[in-house]
Amino acid sequence: MAERRNSGYAKTLPPWAKLHRLFKYNPDSGSLRWRYQDPEPSQGFNARFAGQIAGWVDTTTGYRAVMIDGIGYGVHRIIFKMMNEEVGDEPYDVDHKDGDKENNRLDNLRPASRMQNTWNRKISSVNTTGVKGVYPWTSNGVATGKFAACVTKNGKKYHCGVFSSIELAAQAVQSKREQLHGEFARHE
Repeated sequence: MAERRNSGYAKTLPPWAKLHRLFKYNPDSGSLRWRYQDPEPSQGFNARFAGQIAGWVDTTTGYRAVMIDGIGYGVHRIIFKMMNEEVGDEPYDVDHKDGDKENNRLDNLRPASRMQNTWNRKISSVNTTGVKGVYPWTSNGVATGKFAACVTKNGKKYHCGVFSSIELAAQAVQSKREQLHGEFARHE
């Protein structure tokens, strides 16, 4: 599969040593900065970028991204690889535990499968109940005043039941989500 050249989604990152030549990571702030480069071919680069925070915030994804050799990479993925040499070159996602795409502190980043990363998403903006996984139950297209709860894992929906209140549905869906999604469960 060809690497995507737009912001932040190239799968195979450059080698660990190259990342360390290009960038300096600040663990306190979670920021990634450009390092000073060999002055011979890079004088213009050094004048403009050396010491500056690397990359930009991609308006379509909300992630900070950076270009290396014409390919876009997520800054959070670069940071994770720089600080974890042993992760190798296998494709993986890097999940922000707290869901904050700008929080690139190492203790907030963890490797994840694509599926685990989706489990940690925040509640959808089109959710009408205010509770992730809970929706109004209808019968023949007519509102019943009850609420259904379900959780999805690996493409399969797990129905938790139909409840008389949002609160009861929320308890059921949160319990099932923790059971199915483990440390990647996100309720809000």
